[in-house]
Amino acid sequence: MKRRISMLLIVAALSLGAVAASAQISAPIYVPFAFIANHQLLPAGTYKVEVLSHRFLAFVNSETGNTERIVMVRPESGSKIETIGRLVFLSYGGRTEGRYILKEVHMVGSSMHHVLVVQPKPEPLSAKNATTSIFEIALR
Repeated sequence: MKRRISMLLIVAALSLGAVAASAQISAPIYVPFAFIANHQLLPAGTYKVEVLSHRFLAFVNSETGNTERIVMVRPESGSKIETIGRLVFLSYGGRTEGRYILKEVHMVGSSMHHVLVVQPKPEPLSAKNATTSIFEIALR
């Protein structure tokens, strides 16, 4: 009986390792606007989003290869394995003249997603930011 339980635990551990290994650890993305991630401003451009660990992501400039920012994240489990990676933004003031704040990063092949740890306080509604919305950009 103990042998069966041990075998089941080993099989379960190997299965979890295979799922983790198949998850995407980096992905390119073009962001057409400047955005804020953990109170750090990143300019518009093409980035490679890299998972450094379950607590940190890096935004690497695809043109220069330089790491632009490393942001702290909190892993959260989802209900399904992602088939499309994406960045989720909170937008204040509309897409043409607004401010964009990165909220979440979803990578392909994982049911876990990354929520940015440092979230700004919600701004009071005014005529300037009355069009607060959430939208996504797909990772390639």
